[in-house]
Amino acid sequence: MNKAQQEALLNAYLDLIGAFEETYGRPHDWAGHLRSINEVSIAFKSLLEENDCNTNFFREVLDGKVYNKIRFS
Repeated sequence: MNKAQQEALLNAYLDLIGAFEETYGRPHDWAGHLRSINEVSIAFKSLLEENDCNTNFFREVLDGKVYNKIRFS
């Protein structure tokens, strides 16, 4: 994967995370988005972690372990 592809992947992942943080808990079907986040987290775990992206949090969201811990501003 070249540098441009890595940057595109990181930007897409962070965009999904930002949208999640802004709207999760509001009426919206997040199941597909969370599956996409999880798939990227698994497939590109080392790249994401090298760039300080936490991949464990969203696995816990998918498992239903953190919904009540999420704070909304």
